[in-house]
Amino acid sequence: MRKIVEKAGLAALITAGLLAASPVIAMAAPVLPEGISVGSQSLAGMTAEEAKAAVQQYVDGMSGQKITLTIDGQNVETTAGDLGFHWKNTEAVDEAVSQYAGGSLIHQYKAARKLAAAPVALELDTEVDSAKVKEFVDTQCQVLTAQPQDASIARVDGTFVITDSVSGVAVDAAATEAALNEALAGGWRSRFS
Repeated sequence: MRKIVEKAGLAALITAGLLAASPVIAMAAPVLPEGISVGSQSLAGMTAEEAKAAVQQYVDGMSGQKITLTIDGQNVETTAGDLGFHWKNTEAVDEAVSQYAGGSLIHQYKAARKLAAAPVALELDTEVDSAKVKEFVDTQCQVLTAQPQDASIARVDGTFVITDSVSGVAVDAAATEAALNEALAGGWRSRFS
């Protein structure tokens, strides 16, 4: 009986030692293959989190762009970041990872071949914050606006006093936001008014 216990103990000890010494297989996060980009930045070899961070860094760089609004010949300057410029479609990277990264070797091979034949440029949707644009228009642009005034004639102390008309200038916050979003979608290349 003693030999059986010793053999069982020795077998358990050897098994435990082998399990402890065996290499641990870790599942690495799937990485995007070559051929996926956002703007001019390639996302090849990045995990979903790394790709999101890279795109966010790209958008943050765009946030520093200077924007000049011209109102009746007067310029008002700000930056895209001050207007709440942000990345809207953050799920695009997750969709690309689920479609092209990970999976079996056959799936990875097919994805790599497909991307080699037709690279994918993920759409980067950005926009400005409505509240920040309205605040900017209300605080910075109101100095340049004028209320319209009709011409008038009045009799004062027996003489006629003529008041000239004044053309009004107003800034529509909603139209300004739409124009900004359109220009930002154009990649900063187009001028707008």
